[in-house]
Amino acid sequence: VSAVLFAVIHWHPIGFPMYAIIGLVFCWVYRRTGNLWAPVCGHVIYNAIVVGIPLLAPAAG
Repeated sequence: VSAVLFAVIHWHPIGFPMYAIIGLVFCWVYRRTGNLWAPVCGHVIYNAIVVGIPLLAPAAG
């Protein structure tokens, strides 16, 4: 349920399956560690990569 909610909150028709999988991974990390900070840190790292790579990559063209 939490993975689907994560995907719905981050709704994008093309990205929905990917967000659902990421939500499942974050849920698994929480269940494995019992610590909410672990998936929060994972979310921060994921966002940094997704936003950082396009910002740091040289402009094409």
